Amino acid sequence: MRRHGFAILGVVMLILFSVACGESDLGITTKIKSRLETDRTVNASQVQVSTQNKVVTLSGAVDSPASKERAVAVARGVEGVMDVVDNLSVSTAVASMPKSAAGTASAPDDSAITVAVKQKLQEKPETAAEKITVDTQGGVVILTGIVKTPEEKDQVIQIARNTDGVQRVEDRLMVGTS
Repeated sequence: MRRHGFAILGVVMLILFSVACGESDLGITTKIKSRLETDRTVNASQVQVSTQNKVVTLSGAVDSPASKERAVAVARGVEGVMDVVDNLSVSTAVASMPKSAAGTASAPDDSAITVAVKQKLQEKPETAAEKITVDTQGGVVILTGIVKTPEEKDQVIQIARNTDGVQRVEDRLMVGTS
């Protein structure tokens, strides 16, 4: 009986050790962001990284198909990553931005970000009629106004997040009828 108790204790300790040593979602996200920052073929400021249950999602716009492939490859190469969801898009606007000495595109200024978000919202029939105010401060987009449904709210936030140069989106939108 004592022998079985030690065997069970050993298995439990092994499981706990494995879980404790495994990569956390936050750790995976941090490693990917760090590796993208040091990769000269990817403009890391344009790529948003999130991890949930060891599945990494990359979103944003990059300047070329090669940059897109490289970002996905970097994410896949990080220990602990189970899968990579590629929501990156290749944008001619990013490609036409002036290049800095390091060889990466410079980030758009706040007014350019605001204009880009407003333009994207106007292009979508479901968000064009909404009364949404867009303001950008230091790459942070602040959305205020009223939308009709929670789904529209999510769509507006996602449109803003996927706009070049956006560092973060501050949601002050309300769901309502007026």
